[in-house]
Amino acid sequence: MRVLIAAGGTAGHINPGLAIADIVKQNGGTVMFVGTPNGMEADQIPQAGYGFFAIPMSGISRRLSPRGIVHNLRSVKNLITASRKAKDAIRKFKPDVVVGTGSYITYPVIRAAKQLGVKTALHESNSYPGIAIRFAARFADKIFLADETAALHLRAAGKAGRCITVGMPMRATEVLTREQARAKLSLNDNFTILSCGGSLGATRINAAVRELLTWEGGHGINHIHGYGKNGASAFTPEDIRESDGTRRIVKEYITDMYDCIAAADLVICRSGAATQAELKMFGRGSVQIPYPYAADNHQYKNARSMAKQGACVIISDKDLTGERLIDTVARLKSQHGDIARMGTAAGLMYKPNASEKIYALLQALHA
Repeated sequence: MRVLIAAGGTAGHINPGLAIADIVKQNGGTVMFVGTPNGMEADQIPQAGYGFFAIPMSGISRRLSPRGIVHNLRSVKNLITASRKAKDAIRKFKPDVVVGTGSYITYPVIRAAKQLGVKTALHESNSYPGIAIRFAARFADKIFLADETAALHLRAAGKAGRCITVGMPMRATEVLTREQARAKLSLNDNFTILSCGGSLGATRINAAVRELLTWEGGHGINHIHGYGKNGASAFTPEDIRESDGTRRIVKEYITDMYDCIAAADLVICRSGAATQAELKMFGRGSVQIPYPYAADNHQYKNARSMAKQGACVIISDKDLTGERLIDTVARLKSQHGDIARMGTAAGLMYKPNASEKIYALLQALHA
């Protein structure tokens, strides 16, 4: 089976695409990706060993400034040319199925596939479908969902009948127990927190975590924190100094995220789809600070979906302070049963074997 995958923009779109590619490849199939030349996908997909078609594409600015108008004119031009280039890519690769996992590139590729008579499928990783998925849904033969809540937002458009909740496809990796992960990271048995704000970093989260680290000094807490590309100046050597038998791992980017989540008792994070999938897979309670500028406020909707199940605590970005975060952590740590219950609730939301389910459904489409 030959599969063309359109993916880009964020880890919540790229990682599911790579997981689908992996399962297709494992079963003897061939995969090619389509993405934008300037997005994360342009680096990550070739690094993963997959071929890549680059098609310029950009979103619509909601600003009515001269710069915003110029940007939108360029976006319209890109959309027109993207449709032609998507057809060229499809004719060249000759896929049996075309899959879109999100970002603006998904729409023209799925539309072009439908026009050329190729079977199509989408995967939505968020609780609230992104604009590209909502627009592309009319051309999709099947729509795979990580969270059944997303179907509610597609039903009004008459697309819910094609929706199948499969979960979030995850790339195969060794999953360690808490004890194994702590040994690998040289952590002791103290209460352990993992925090991060994304690959670029988050100013409010970094500032609040800096105050939290100071408070933790006398409370026997291990802490792993990823401050992001733009957050290095937020921490001084004194902030990360270890004392009282605690361990602190503070670095720009966490490359061993699975090990760190496995080692943690509590996670402080944004609410992107990839992060939420990891929390569910490992069954970890969390304090979530949704990114307030995410499209359609989808990160808050992701967090709200977990909070309704008792799987997380939400602090809005505008309300996040060091004091607020310290109070929240102190309360949860003193009532450790609350963290355990959140972790159990998160684990119950996990839907295993998503990649295998998607592969079987793609085979059925191809048949």
